[in-house]
Amino acid sequence: MFFRCGLVGEHISYSLSPRIFEWGLRACGLEGEYRLYDLPPNRAREVAEHSGWHGLNVTTPHKCAALDWCHSLTERAKAVGAVNVLLRRDDAVWGDNTDVCGCEYALKRHSNALPEIRRALIVGSGGAARAVLLALNQVFAPLHVSMASRDPQAAAARLGLVTSHLSQVQYLSFSAAAERLDSFDIVVQATPVEVPLPEPLHFRRGALVMDLVYAPRVTRFLQAAARSGAQTENGLIMLIAQAAASFEIWTERTFPLERALAELLPEFATE
Repeated sequence: MFFRCGLVGEHISYSLSPRIFEWGLRACGLEGEYRLYDLPPNRAREVAEHSGWHGLNVTTPHKCAALDWCHSLTERAKAVGAVNVLLRRDDAVWGDNTDVCGCEYALKRHSNALPEIRRALIVGSGGAARAVLLALNQVFAPLHVSMASRDPQAAAARLGLVTSHLSQVQYLSFSAAAERLDSFDIVVQATPVEVPLPEPLHFRRGALVMDLVYAPRVTRFLQAAARSGAQTENGLIMLIAQAAASFEIWTERTFPLERALAELLPEFATE
């Protein structure tokens, strides 16, 4: 079988997804292709409605809109309120969210080494931030989570259903989050902006600071965290882990994730 997959987004100037997918194909002895579809919102749905693909990833700014492209959704996608994986099955489009899997995998790699985790900050309130919220609660619950956005009231209204089953979720403005930054045990930057919070940034020493941005590899956000003595990680591990989960959904084959990290991370980190 020849697997036809791709990524639907807007202003995709750089993506490692094709290389991860092609690596997975070679590792599993499969054939296929992975294409980039750089489209505005009014045209992105056209790709989903076309029948010539087996699986698609969806990225910014289409993850929430993609909910309406699907005939059915997994419970995970419903909980997040966003879709980043599409699968065509029996002429119907099925939606899932593997950002949760990717973030959960990345967090678990730190769980044994971290002290007791009580307070977490998520910077952002979009589809990626929602996935981070679920992953944090799965790995570190019980946990007090704050979400920072430009408009906290709008974020609270938008995320009401997502957070209704979670306790202790607080909404902050970007400026309020920056003032309290050194009180958090974990900080996850989940916006496409390199430094969304007003500077200077002061993190708690020993905190885990993750930035889902992976280009550049070390953002100014992570640089500030390192100066504060925090542990830092960019979005590469989460990217590869969520891609592995997508690959398995599309191909029904096991993606050798640990091997991929061993081979791809050094290569990607030096680019």
